[in-house]
Amino acid sequence: MNILKKQVPKVIGRRTWMSTAGIERSHRAILFPGQGSQYVGMGKDLYNLYPRSAKLVFDEADEALGTGLRALIFEGHQVYIYIYISEGALFLTGLLFFKKDKLKLTQNAQPAILTTSIAMLRVLETEFGFDIFKACNHALGHSLGEYTALVATKSMSLTDAVRLVRLRGEAMTRAVADRKGKTAMSALVVRKDKLADLENAMEEIIANLPENELVQLANINSSFQVVISGTSLGVDQASRILQERRFAARAVDLPVSAPFHCSLMKEAAAVMEDALKSVKIEMPCVEVISNVTAKPYTSAEEIPKRLVEQVTATVEWERSINYCKGQDIDDFLCFGPGKVLANLLKKEYPLDKIKTITSADDILQHALESVSPLSDEYIPKQEPTIKTEDRLNQLIDTPRYVHPNPTQFKGRLGYACINTYLRKQKPSVFSARTCRLDTVEKKGEGYVRELALLNIADLKTMIKWNEENKIKFMRISSDIFPFASHEKAGYNIDFAENELSEIGVLAKEFNQRLTMHPGQYNQLVSLTPKVVANTIRELDYHARMMDLMGLDQDSVMIIHMGGVYGDRQSALARFEAEYTKLPENIIRRLVLENDELGYSVSDLLPICKKLGIPLVLDCINPGNVTDLISLLPEINKTWTDRGIKPKFLPPTTDDVDLMIEAKDKEQAVFHLYRKYGLKPVNEKVWIPAKDNLETTETKGRKSVQSLKRKAEKTALTEVKAKVKSDRKVVTKKEYAEQVQTVKEEEETPQIFEGRVTRQRAKNNTVQNSNEK
Repeated sequence: MNILKKQVPKVIGRRTWMSTAGIERSHRAILFPGQGSQYVGMGKDLYNLYPRSAKLVFDEADEALGTGLRALIFEGHQVYIYIYISEGALFLTGLLFFKKDKLKLTQNAQPAILTTSIAMLRVLETEFGFDIFKACNHALGHSLGEYTALVATKSMSLTDAVRLVRLRGEAMTRAVADRKGKTAMSALVVRKDKLADLENAMEEIIANLPENELVQLANINSSFQVVISGTSLGVDQASRILQERRFAARAVDLPVSAPFHCSLMKEAAAVMEDALKSVKIEMPCVEVISNVTAKPYTSAEEIPKRLVEQVTATVEWERSINYCKGQDIDDFLCFGPGKVLANLLKKEYPLDKIKTITSADDILQHALESVSPLSDEYIPKQEPTIKTEDRLNQLIDTPRYVHPNPTQFKGRLGYACINTYLRKQKPSVFSARTCRLDTVEKKGEGYVRELALLNIADLKTMIKWNEENKIKFMRISSDIFPFASHEKAGYNIDFAENELSEIGVLAKEFNQRLTMHPGQYNQLVSLTPKVVANTIRELDYHARMMDLMGLDQDSVMIIHMGGVYGDRQSALARFEAEYTKLPENIIRRLVLENDELGYSVSDLLPICKKLGIPLVLDCINPGNVTDLISLLPEINKTWTDRGIKPKFLPPTTDDVDLMIEAKDKEQAVFHLYRKYGLKPVNEKVWIPAKDNLETTETKGRKSVQSLKRKAEKTALTEVKAKVKSDRKVVTKKEYAEQVQTVKEEEETPQIFEGRVTRQRAKNNTVQNSNEK
């Protein structure tokens, strides 16, 4: 790791596409381990280093299981196991107890290994651009690892998988509970060229076992290692006979809680069959090789069937590797804790063809070896300059992008600045308290500092509220520090360093992304030097705020290019000149967004590529672009080249953060959560849209009470105007009576329905009384 220390920032700071683009898929397989490779602390380094990838995986698994799986993996917990020693039915002669690591329990080990393995893969995918579809053509998992392979290849969701393997572990343990520990598994070292003889001998041994005793080949791991499973007597007898006949060199008992992959697991197989019926399974994006058949799955319907068979069948790992060999695969990438699978391959393949990813160090080492732009010999490819007119001519008119399965969206949805629900609370919660400039002059800097601290306190409340309601993305208001960048009334915001630091810590803890959007009056292309100077001060204020929060490179500040001033190319040239003079803290966070007036995607993309500025895509206002989809890879690259996760307005891919610019704010996010089943929504904070309308010109979602009050006020104003239009001089009492009469004649039923009903009831009562 010492060799890597100086190079680590270079790798982390620049997200690059690894060597996957140049790899021929048919020459690599990706492998995932089974139970037995777990250890306390696995994946903890990934969780701390990569909050936007590994942390999300562990958090999702925790949420899916509803237990502290993450704490169990990282810290480990011990459970006391009590064993009673007795003679006869009632006479107790002794009591033994010992401590056992809870992580070793089957129901914990299986989801723990799966989660850690996927976390390692996600780090490579998210941080370094690894693409399993481009990088390999086959995926294999040993026993439990087959579920991991299905998650990795997008066949099964992580949430479903961890729940299934937790159930699998529990069912396996229960299946032999009545045997009181009289079961076993043993690993055998097979003598050279004796595997076939050993398999034949096993058939003879099984046939000669006493009634109710059992032994079975559980795993055929390689030509030199097999595992047998069954009752204690059956396993002991088979181990002794195979060594006596010199088919096996030695036998090692395995410390397991159940005899996996034998017919004693029939009860567990039945449990898994029922559970798999309710799980959505799709065809993998690359071929996954079944443990049972040692061949790739041919349909999505075959997958649950083989997973059920796998519970009681032999794991044909040696045949699976031979299948890969027959497909000319000579390169293996082993993900997950431990190096068991890599060790099984060493006698068949050269060491340089077997890569293991077991920790953050391994990931960094693999990235350094694989990413060609980081090597000394790397020469950046010169991209040809394409004129805007030529680019537009090349665009192909294709249908608008529609995500094939919105529920698989992996990004975050966010809203901007104001939380409408909290804003209506008493006291109101918002982070944009400000004042007039003359108030600053009268009350002094101390007054605006107090406003700023109140804004920060409410910002913290908003972040916590977002976490409770599963919103992970928010744009911070630019008005947190009123007049902080003003030419005369400006002030240093470092007085709030501790408070801002707490905001950053909270955002990191919740894995929330915070961004900012300085106002439209910030224009580096302005012809007025004073406007440019004011813009630079404002940008510096925003950058300083995010730096004091300790936010990473994903927290960007977005600006529009500004005015055209009659000559767009000259304006772009002025921007380039000013941009190159900006301080590093501003350049590090500054990104551009297209708009509906001055600068389209086609106008901004060339200069963004030239200067290395990420481009925020606003699809509502794309300008003169006819096909956004064809430009998405180029736009995405402006972000990945800077090591930043893309921040777009839809349509886009499934792994970017989407800012929803709507006056409904957080309610718009909830609407999408509900519509696409992305997250559960708390009904207490959900305000349904009127008539469930969707529009790009919404005026914001209001409460039912406020809508009713507004309608009543409008109706009353119209009624009074009609009475006055009669131009008749009346007394105050007569005027009030006329107003009431007109209201009863013309009022809207849905607004005054209750009042009209009460009035009619009153009139009927009076009439009935008179009749009596």
